[in-house]
Amino acid sequence: MSCGRGGSLKKLEPRDTQTRVKHEVLERYFSAWGRIITYGLRGHADRAARAGRPFIARFVYVDAFSSCGRYTGDRGDILLGKDVSEVWGSPIIGLKALDRLHDYAAENLPSGTTVITNAILVEKSASSFARLRESLQLAGYGERVKEHRDFAQLGNREIAAVNDDFLRVANDVLSFTQSPTFSFYLLDPYGPLGIPFWLVQNVAAQRGTDVIINFPYQDLHRKAGYGKYGAGDLPRGARKVIDNYTAAFGESEDAWLTIWNENIELGSADAEQAVVSHYRERLRTIDPGIAVKLVPLRFPDRERTMFYLFLTTKDPTGALVLNRIVYDARLDEFLLRDEFAIAKIADRIRTVEESQGILELFPVEETVAPPATPVQPDRDLDLSDLAERIMSIFAGTSTTIRDIYRAFVDSNVFPDDIGKALTVLKKKKVASYERRDSINDVVSFAKGPSDDAASAPRS
Repeated sequence: MSCGRGGSLKKLEPRDTQTRVKHEVLERYFSAWGRIITYGLRGHADRAARAGRPFIARFVYVDAFSSCGRYTGDRGDILLGKDVSEVWGSPIIGLKALDRLHDYAAENLPSGTTVITNAILVEKSASSFARLRESLQLAGYGERVKEHRDFAQLGNREIAAVNDDFLRVANDVLSFTQSPTFSFYLLDPYGPLGIPFWLVQNVAAQRGTDVIINFPYQDLHRKAGYGKYGAGDLPRGARKVIDNYTAAFGESEDAWLTIWNENIELGSADAEQAVVSHYRERLRTIDPGIAVKLVPLRFPDRERTMFYLFLTTKDPTGALVLNRIVYDARLDEFLLRDEFAIAKIADRIRTVEESQGILELFPVEETVAPPATPVQPDRDLDLSDLAERIMSIFAGTSTTIRDIYRAFVDSNVFPDDIGKALTVLKKKKVASYERRDSINDVVSFAKGPSDDAASAPRS
């Protein structure tokens, strides 16, 4: 989101459907991440309490490209002529989720545990930063904001707001969020800036850190064009775009451009998918245990992907929870795009009525047919098949639920699916449980042919 350039303060912008879905993903992912981390800390906190040692749980939210923190309202509502109020952007959404996490952790970790939360909000534009300060004040965070980068001096629940380029302060932020801190990063720059791979790598490699990364393919599509280009024959204006993407991939220009050029001959959609898949594989090189999930978000009124969200985690439970979040995001986008189409029709009707002086007897939104009930995206999941896949991997062994999750990190299954499939196996008397604490429950499987062992398929 852009909310002003230079020294002036421009009007806030409406929130588009793809940005609204992105915010839904942020809120759900952050909330799920915090609960998973809290659950995993209970055993450590219990042992510390029994030994009479202090235990500190520290959580940090980092919004690396914060912009101004709010919008005039949702664009669809504005088109419908509704009375709209401002809606929050990612900095405030993240802070609200962080506050809920603080309270949740304090309630669910053993007494005597100290829970500390902090946030770091960075914005380069002076104009946007001024708007961000306004947003923080309006949201009730004004007294908690410290405009400095001495992050180690932040008190509990304090917020560092920094007016600078994130690349300039990244090393200080990384130092502050290193283990044993648990951190959640949003790397979502405005426009085609891209994020250098070295930065993504250093963030995602940190222990206890989950990340949302915005990969804005659309600018490459528009400015570098459809043709086949080498390093020396780029179209005018494309050089900077290519350099940004080269930095984002963290490899030689020829490496990723070769993939693009080979596929552009098949069509722009093929080139897009090849480049996006290659970026996903680059993220997977960061850590052998990393899971990378993908959410493509389209323009509200065009069948074109505007940008891709990559979600990374190293926790197997988190990976399967992310499958649910990605699925829900697809459904959200379906609904919101449909609503936006209705809003555009309503706006055209209103424009015609006003230009012709027609008296509007009924609200426009009531004269437009509501969107059809959407069909949920099909995951094509068969529980019996999933049960067989689990047996093919774990037959004759005893393992934890966590390790079963780990085997399906790159699948499309949800945690509940694993539980239901294990129930199928239990009823068949080929699996039994040793109760511990849910994720560490031990499941023992009957023996099976060792040569049937196989890995879970990728999605």
